[in-house]
Amino acid sequence: MKNQEEVFMKKPCISRATAAIVFLIICIFATGAFAENREGAITITPFVGGFNFDVYGNLPYDPGWTYGIGLGYNISEKLTAELAFNWVNSDYNNNNNFILTGSGPRWVHEDANVTLYRFELLYHFTGLLPGDMIVPFLAAGTGMERLPHWNGGNASDQFMLDYGAGLMYFLTRDVALRGDIRQVIDWRGDRNWNNFLYTLGLTYEIGGKKEEVKEEAPAPAPEPAPAPAPVVKPEVTPPPPAPAPKEQGGIIFRNINFDFDKANIKPESIPILDEVVDYLKANPNVKMEIQGHTDNKGTAAYNLKLSDRRAAAVKTYLVSKGIDADRLTTKGYGLTKPVAPNNTEEGRARNRRVEFKPI
Repeated sequence: MKNQEEVFMKKPCISRATAAIVFLIICIFATGAFAENREGAITITPFVGGFNFDVYGNLPYDPGWTYGIGLGYNISEKLTAELAFNWVNSDYNNNNNFILTGSGPRWVHEDANVTLYRFELLYHFTGLLPGDMIVPFLAAGTGMERLPHWNGGNASDQFMLDYGAGLMYFLTRDVALRGDIRQVIDWRGDRNWNNFLYTLGLTYEIGGKKEEVKEEAPAPAPEPAPAPAPVVKPEVTPPPPAPAPKEQGGIIFRNINFDFDKANIKPESIPILDEVVDYLKANPNVKMEIQGHTDNKGTAAYNLKLSDRRAAAVKTYLVSKGIDADRLTTKGYGLTKPVAPNNTEEGRARNRRVEFKPI
């Protein structure tokens, strides 16, 4: 038989407080890098938590702990469809299970295990915080709840609706800490019960659409100037070709692409860098500062280091082609100098760039 202390230890306030403390500790000490709720990704979310039954509906179950797993698909960056299963480990309580037998009255103290099958839609509020490392979301769905019968009868399946909210904290590009709360409403005949589910888990994202850098179309070639009338003059040597178009005081090579979170120069960027080599060889007195830039995905400190690595990679290539290293300096600006808004994929692609500035 349960005593008063055992019943008290399963009160919902204790379970909620414990879950909240664990969630806050992990959020404080974890360090995020890139957040990316990717379109087309498969999500797997194992979780643990607690389940509190309707205390006003005379349900004969104590609050219990729960564990389960969710399997989702990111329809878009903001919308996810998810199937979830969780098992609730509960007991019959002491208030509703007093029965009379041939040997006299007795209490029923058996396990009361409940299972939930849920289908939900989750709407993520991306773009609210820098780098999308913290992403709140709303959730709503439907499903079935299987409840046991205290006197040994068959378990009953109840139709249920649920709604609630949650928070994702990205620890890496593919892994996020996730906290959820749900109001679970189940129907039995013409009555309904309001239960409370709260969980903490880890979401793993697999695959999905990665951001692609879109190459800008080259500027149209200027129309040739009309041929001047013949004039007897000494032959004039044409000036060297003008450098690439400038923006914000530097030469921008937008189509020098890098893989996500990498500083390796891609093969398709080599011909463009070779043009830079030719320009520097044709102008031996020119010195250049190689400036690296990023979009706003990730922390400012991380992006600063990433921009340094990308600028250094370009310098290494130019030196390997015979450019004197003393003519080249590198500087990373991270996410501080965008040339386009960071709230669209196209804008972020433009901001991932390398510039050359004469010094």
